[in-house]
Amino acid sequence: MGLNVCLTYDFIVTETKKGKIKQSKKLNLFGLILEKLDFSVHYGLKNFSQDEFYKLAHLTKSNNIYEDITLQNLTSESLHYLKNSVINHEYLITYELSKNSREILEYLEIKYIDIWLSPIRFYKDTLFEFYSNDEKIKKELTKLSFDNKKLFKRAKKIKTHCKFFLENPNLEKNSCLIIGQMNQDKSVMKDGKFLTLIDFMDRLEELSTKHNKLYLLKHPLTKNEDFEYIKKKLASIRNLEILTNVNTYHLLTMKEITCVAGISSSVLIESEYFNKKVELFYKPVIDNDYVRIYKHFFNSNFWQTIFRIKKKKTFQYFMDNNYFRLHYNLIYAYDIFLPTLPGEKLELKEKYNTIINLYNCIKTMDVSQKYILYGFGSVGKLLYPHLKNNIVAIVDKVVFINLKEYEGIPIISVSELDNYTYDKIIVSPFLHQNEITFELRNYTNQLIHIKV
Repeated sequence: MGLNVCLTYDFIVTETKKGKIKQSKKLNLFGLILEKLDFSVHYGLKNFSQDEFYKLAHLTKSNNIYEDITLQNLTSESLHYLKNSVINHEYLITYELSKNSREILEYLEIKYIDIWLSPIRFYKDTLFEFYSNDEKIKKELTKLSFDNKKLFKRAKKIKTHCKFFLENPNLEKNSCLIIGQMNQDKSVMKDGKFLTLIDFMDRLEELSTKHNKLYLLKHPLTKNEDFEYIKKKLASIRNLEILTNVNTYHLLTMKEITCVAGISSSVLIESEYFNKKVELFYKPVIDNDYVRIYKHFFNSNFWQTIFRIKKKKTFQYFMDNNYFRLHYNLIYAYDIFLPTLPGEKLELKEKYNTIINLYNCIKTMDVSQKYILYGFGSVGKLLYPHLKNNIVAIVDKVVFINLKEYEGIPIISVSELDNYTYDKIIVSPFLHQNEITFELRNYTNQLIHIKV
């Protein structure tokens, strides 16, 4: 068996449930590739409890998604606990560590590779940004750095598309686009507080004197009631106008927009490639020492090179353009460049058919059999009440991190399937059946795929 690695979210500052659901899933595909390279791959830190860690540090957790913790906040006991929690892993492969979390890991000399979703969202598919505190790995990552000149070319193509195929909104010349921000965003946390545009009224007032118009664009994930509060606070700015139903990339192509401003939004980074002046109120969403990489990470050679593995395996997880974007719903404002979605009636019909097919699938299950339920997401939870008397175990990589049983039924890892040789496996994640079938290819259990 090769290197022992653990794939995990930012477990130091991120609320546990949110971290496991929202972040760690994006690492699972990387884990699948590493498993094929004979790495010993672990999903989540089994020996770490955030509650225990905070208790040892004499810290009280807030109700926020992210905590503002620094190395100076921690006690020697909490640091010792953290160090021992990862001692069996040679490397952590993490998703979107805060700068404070990186500082803590580096102080403890814990080796890691951190991966952030790139702020660039308008390329052919999703880009990622990599950083490591292992100098040799960092050097290898730099060799694979993405050529940012391609982004200027891409922005030019988008500009041409918008010019000929989209109707321009009526905007005033010499205007500034203000980009809204999520209320609880790790990148805008400062001194235990999440910054909002209200904290930068002086900067907004200054911009209003330099531009004919300030156009405010709401972040799509900001709750309406929160945005209404911000609007009221910004009402004193004389030339501020709220924009609705306008695509962000379309706005970036317009000559009337000469400046783009905001706290820490990824759009500010993207704006540079559309030749806009950028006013950053706080700091970039990702530090400059991260390396932007495109698709190399789906090639076996990428991981073997950065981990300095001499015995080579040659393969690539094949993915076409937009694979990651669509697979993980990382579309953002890129939706206008994707195929048109089905009409509303057709969409409703498809949803109806999905429900009927799932119902028929449940009805055809042999209730005299014993089953293992693979996947305890939305579909798995729909199946469970109808089959719970027949389920002997549940396999779920995310749930397994936090729970060992559910209503008396054990929640197990894939490796524990050896103890359930004769039971059939119901594969509930119908969108990922090919990957799961490949993952389970060495087990003798019969697979039952949910057809919807």
